[in-house]
Amino acid sequence: MHKSLIALGAMIMALTALPAASQPVYLEGGVLRVTSGDSLQAAGFDIQLAGIYAPEPGVLYGHTAQTKLAAVLAGESVRCSLTGQTGAQGREIAHCTLGDQDLSAVAVKAGAALDCTAQSGGAYKAMEQQSMRDRVPLPAHCR
Repeated sequence: MHKSLIALGAMIMALTALPAASQPVYLEGGVLRVTSGDSLQAAGFDIQLAGIYAPEPGVLYGHTAQTKLAAVLAGESVRCSLTGQTGAQGREIAHCTLGDQDLSAVAVKAGAALDCTAQSGGAYKAMEQQSMRDRVPLPAHCR
């Protein structure tokens, strides 16, 4: 029984030594620049919108995707919640809203991006524009 109490005491000490769960980080601010059809700069951060994919400018259809998202976000402010993950381009992955709208959904509906099913669970698939789907192959990490 004495060994059990020592083991229980050690377990309690280990649990209390764990760091507290980190709080979500929220950002709010004007869009400074749209860097691709799924990425932007706001509130001092380079942000990649969660759950979607768009080609980078310089890649087939990348500039068009960037232009489509830029038209939607011209002069707008966004609110984002960072996920704590970083995308392939080193951008902070975030869930963002434009007013009360999910910005990832807005980007897909505008034809600026495609659903990244592996990350979104298919949340944006039905919103995809056929022209975007026909022109842009999804990378393996999105399938």
